[in-house]
Amino acid sequence: MTDPSPAHRRRPPTALLLGVAVGLTLAAPDRPAASSRLGSTPLTVDRLTSQPLLAGTSPSRPVWAPDSRHLAFLWNDAARPFRDVWVVAAGADVPRRLTDLGRTHPMAPPPDGDTLEALGAQASARAHGGVADLLWTPDSTAIVFVYRGDLFRVAIEGGDVQRLTRDGHGKSQVAYSPDGRFLSFLQGGDLWLWHLETGDLVQATSVAVPPVGRVPGARYQGNDVEFSSLSWSPDSQYVALEYNDRRDVRTENFPDYLGDGVRVERLRRDLPGENDHVRRLGIYGVMSGRVRFLDLPDPTDRRFSGFWWSPDGRHLLVDQSSEDVVDRYLLLVNPTDLSTRQIWHDAHERRTTRHWVSAWQTDSGGVLTVSDQDGRFRLWTTRLDAPRPVRLTDGDWSVIGHRGPPSLTVVPATREVFFVGTRQSPYERHVYRVPEGGGDVRQVTRLAGTHEPFVSPDGRTLAVLHSDDVTPPELYLIDLVAGTAEQRITHSPPEEFGRYPWVRPRYVTFRSRVDGYTLHARVIEPPGLDPTRKYPVILGPVYSNTARNAWAGTNGMLMQMLAIEGGYINLQVDIRGSVGYGRDFMNEFLGDYGGRDLDDLHSGVEYLISLGYVDPARIGIWGSSYGGTLTTGSLFRKPGVYKAGVAGAAAIRVNHFHTGDVRVAGRPNTTPRVFREQSMYNYAAGLRDHLLLIHGMQDDVVFFRDFVSLSEKLMLLGKDFEQAIAPSAAHGWSQRDYYARYMLNRLVGFFDRYLGRGPTVEATTPP
Repeated sequence: MTDPSPAHRRRPPTALLLGVAVGLTLAAPDRPAASSRLGSTPLTVDRLTSQPLLAGTSPSRPVWAPDSRHLAFLWNDAARPFRDVWVVAAGADVPRRLTDLGRTHPMAPPPDGDTLEALGAQASARAHGGVADLLWTPDSTAIVFVYRGDLFRVAIEGGDVQRLTRDGHGKSQVAYSPDGRFLSFLQGGDLWLWHLETGDLVQATSVAVPPVGRVPGARYQGNDVEFSSLSWSPDSQYVALEYNDRRDVRTENFPDYLGDGVRVERLRRDLPGENDHVRRLGIYGVMSGRVRFLDLPDPTDRRFSGFWWSPDGRHLLVDQSSEDVVDRYLLLVNPTDLSTRQIWHDAHERRTTRHWVSAWQTDSGGVLTVSDQDGRFRLWTTRLDAPRPVRLTDGDWSVIGHRGPPSLTVVPATREVFFVGTRQSPYERHVYRVPEGGGDVRQVTRLAGTHEPFVSPDGRTLAVLHSDDVTPPELYLIDLVAGTAEQRITHSPPEEFGRYPWVRPRYVTFRSRVDGYTLHARVIEPPGLDPTRKYPVILGPVYSNTARNAWAGTNGMLMQMLAIEGGYINLQVDIRGSVGYGRDFMNEFLGDYGGRDLDDLHSGVEYLISLGYVDPARIGIWGSSYGGTLTTGSLFRKPGVYKAGVAGAAAIRVNHFHTGDVRVAGRPNTTPRVFREQSMYNYAAGLRDHLLLIHGMQDDVVFFRDFVSLSEKLMLLGKDFEQAIAPSAAHGWSQRDYYARYMLNRLVGFFDRYLGRGPTVEATTPP
């Protein structure tokens, strides 16, 4: 199929009962743990949600220059939300700021007053995030970035910021063609090319269809038809484009009550089993100016995990999975005739996640991939001339793969593969290296915690974004040749952050109360805990993958505040479904939403009670989204275990899940029991304890009408509960500072009221 529309040209305006607890001692980088408050004011929700940000503004989007001499990244050294462009030389430890747009190009001053418009504008100004996409020019002398919808350029040596476009229409996926002749980006759902030699700015495709409506902050929001990602071929002849057509996807209404009248917006949002979203892959020919679409099977079922060109440009590697992630495929595409060849297919009927990624080997003769085909996520290689895959990693640990930061990187200069794994600890994520043909796996990072790697093109320097339980994310550089330790580049939190006695958690294990699984958990205890007294406990925020030695943002600081100021013990359990403990444990989640995962949490409660210094009559639980599901399920199905619970954006109706959730819930026609029995809405009559429901009215992930229907049912049942509504929030009800302040204060006040702060009576010896 070919896109028949002509190109449009114009000139640019300007250039996760009992057992043995295991405690881990995890060293913090660069700063000893505090043992007192050192004269600081008490931690409060108001302070956690105000500016300057207590944990600072973390660096983001590190990008190496093509010549490997410099690393660019986004950051704010004054703990404000606005991120500017910074750069640091390989081997250096002091970064330089290249832009100061937060000061020189400020947003219009928000209006004064207490009207909704004025207050909303002020909140928007406080939350403004600054620069977006970031890339280097091919000659490594300058950086191009997106700010407020337009392209800008700044030289590596500094100087004035040059504005390249002035339409403000929003640009993403900005990239240079390998030959340096074009600057490309996606705008409005189409591909645009800037001919750098002639100065012509070309709308190369015309497939986009505008959305039926827009809801600020909504997740399932986008053009009805659009290209969403792109990749240039090494010879600059082709651009691979991911195509999405949502025109047949059902719509959902989202009323907005904040204006003079009720305004209703619509979004396209499908339900489990509704395969109406068409996903295709197109190849745009630079010379022909046309898009040809691949004839791939099941365009409404298969999802793209990614696509990558071979180094020699002869093939495009396409990584796909079925909607239920039972099947995973690797295909090779010839860009000339669009012929395809399948080089990998694995299937597992009880798979629930696609934590995988792929990459080409340096010689274009083989493909590296992360797969769970033998029960653990491991690194494999498949040579194109030898169909039998070879495993490159072994042992009782997992390789972590995902599409976000580059968790799998092949460095042609050294013919090595860098990846993230759990060999050191299931609670940590370290960077490892291995020859791309196989060999010894060597750990690169040393600091305890979690790392995201960014390898320089010459393979000599590794940049990592590192954090741990008590350290917010910071940028580090590692000299891979000298094998030195991490060199810290950024210092993000203000001085005030170091004055608080942040508590280093204990990591513990205990047995499940219902089967033989060993469960892993993270425990934060109040400073100076007295084991002769009894303390209240809060589980949460509950979810999968929570027992991690990583900074947990505002929720992490909230847990610390509850321990430091409130005398609460905090527990997070890696429930079944969590990554890093093997496929069997992870896949126990399948078809068991709000089932044995509730027992995993209950097992954690029994473990804590066995310690003797926990008050079993003062245990709370909270979480959001699926964490809200776990909270409502725990209160509805296990009355008396918890005294109080806070459920945010609780997904209480399986039939209202997103169609992508069929990987854990199945479909109504294939797993009717799940849709009949697993909705927490059906168990509302079991509520005996205190419940606070939180929801955003513009939530497109978990519908506000589910909150309303659950509220109505609880009232009809004569149940006593509380509500908190965020009028204009989507699924992330705490993302705006004023909502976070209000909702988290409600949460803390709720637990203080029903659990009570600090220890009470003397503890008894555990049975």
